[in-house]
Amino acid sequence: MTGIEITIALLSFVYALALTHLLQSANDLWVARHRVRFSLGLASWMMVSGLLLILNWLVLAPVARSDWSSQVVLANLLTAIAQYFTCSLVAIRVTDDGMVDMRAYEARQGASVRVAYLVLVGWAMAVNLLHWDDLGGEDPLTPAAFLSLSATELAFSAALILGFWRKERWLTWGPALAYAGYLVLVLLGLV
Repeated sequence: MTGIEITIALLSFVYALALTHLLQSANDLWVARHRVRFSLGLASWMMVSGLLLILNWLVLAPVARSDWSSQVVLANLLTAIAQYFTCSLVAIRVTDDGMVDMRAYEARQGASVRVAYLVLVGWAMAVNLLHWDDLGGEDPLTPAAFLSLSATELAFSAALILGFWRKERWLTWGPALAYAGYLVLVLLGLV
């Protein structure tokens, strides 16, 4: 195996572990559906986590060049680790008995989830800015191009930050559903 193949294998392992958290949680919630108090907010965050995970994983294929610097390898590993935490924090553990209260779990973990997403989005924007050439950027990244590239993430981050001070329910599920819609369009190649 080449160095890049080993790196991709490690990153894929981290992404697979993150996906396992989400899939196990979704499966357990489905099996226990008769005793689940559903939360659109938590379900939305689970959906965003899965979509973002798949998108970040798929991005590895076209950029898997044999000349990754150690900084690019580290940047991708830290991105995968941040992505792992976004997935593990939204993956609710379902007990064998009793009610499963997704809303209460969301209330307890909501701030942690928002912080994990802010870290992930901030980190991804920093990686794009600092390692644009190493990550396959064809043209030099200008400040205007960076702002255009990051507009969705900046708007998403602003909504997450607003959620720390405002407690309206739509601030929980609204940004997640909007970002999920955006990620679906990206995965379909429409954005």
